[in-house]
Amino acid sequence: KKKKHKKKKESKKSKQKQSEEEIPPPPPTPQMSRYKLLGENDDIRIDFETRCIPRQEKKITVSVIFSNLSSNFIKNIEFNVLDTLNTRLIRDEKSSQHDALSVPFSLPPSARNECQLDFSATSVTMPQRLKGTVTYMLQDETRQHTNQEKLDFKLHLPCSSYLIPSPLSSHHFTKLLSSGDLGDKATLQLNKPDITLEVFLQRLCFYLKFSVVEQIGESASLYSASIQQHHVCLLVKTVNAGISVDGKSDNSSLLSNIMDEVKTVAQP
Repeated sequence: KKKKHKKKKESKKSKQKQSEEEIPPPPPTPQMSRYKLLGENDDIRIDFETRCIPRQEKKITVSVIFSNLSSNFIKNIEFNVLDTLNTRLIRDEKSSQHDALSVPFSLPPSARNECQLDFSATSVTMPQRLKGTVTYMLQDETRQHTNQEKLDFKLHLPCSSYLIPSPLSSHHFTKLLSSGDLGDKATLQLNKPDITLEVFLQRLCFYLKFSVVEQIGESASLYSASIQQHHVCLLVKTVNAGISVDGKSDNSSLLSNIMDEVKTVAQP
């Protein structure tokens, strides 16, 4: 009986050890979110994510979630950004480039709602930062007192905002690499990263919108394309105690900026 008990203990321990090794530290893909904080104060929180529009070479959508953090009623919400030469908020035809956009809803206490805003982009090879302001009316519970409030923010649009997940066969991937069209190269070495190759690939696909072309053992090839048809190819492999990333593209500026994002994605 004692021996049996000992065996059970051992198997429990080994099972525990096994399960500990199998579970990667970061959360699985479904728990990841592309939404980032745009701005927050005591009244309101604003989060956003970017989405590409198929067959639109010079336009992206920014999806914005407004959350009322207060016990007051928030109404007359207006969203405005300072356009740059490259990136502009698309307003209706009657508006000037300085006019704010009216958000089509009010927010009762603790409510949240979402709206989509379109932006035009001339070039997609450089990250963009746009200064902006959200103004709103704050009405107390009695609905007798109303104050105008504002929240300033900086909208950061990295180059991955303009990438579209584009599945590619290994045959076409090899053909593209040997075509001579991808003249720009960049290499990145991640020493002792806190994530496994598997989780790193998950993050590249989820956050930076790459597609895995092929994975063999400890190496994988990935591909993505910009809304303006730039190609970005990555070869990711585990080397000694780290992960190496070789990038190829037909645009050096885009590749350099995407590689900076690759570095960020590797961080826990």
